[in-house]
Amino acid sequence: MSENERGNRSGSPEGVSAALRGLSEAERTLLVVDDDAPLCQRLARAMERRGFIVSTADSVAAGIAAVSNQPPAFAVVDMRLGDGRGFEVVSALRNARPGVRIVMLTGYGNIATAVA
Repeated sequence: MSENERGNRSGSPEGVSAALRGLSEAERTLLVVDDDAPLCQRLARAMERRGFIVSTADSVAAGIAAVSNQPPAFAVVDMRLGDGRGFEVVSALRNARPGVRIVMLTGYGNIATAVA
């Protein structure tokens, strides 16, 4: 999966969760960066149902390109990707939008293994 602009499928105000209802579209943007396509797609769909405007990327390069194109307000980033480390995407996110809120994911059993 390459960078994929998914858009907001909820559209109407009733499709937006109460926590997001007062936020502008720019404040509801979410970037999901993960090379596990099924996980990435499921997470994107779940977050769209809650009112986020979701874009996805499957690599560090695609994640950085997505950040350059439109820095999101929120991001979920895998720690290890096929072409590098998710921390590279985090760095780009923080440079492009200092107030970005980020969740890091890893499939590894402990942090030492994930960042090694």
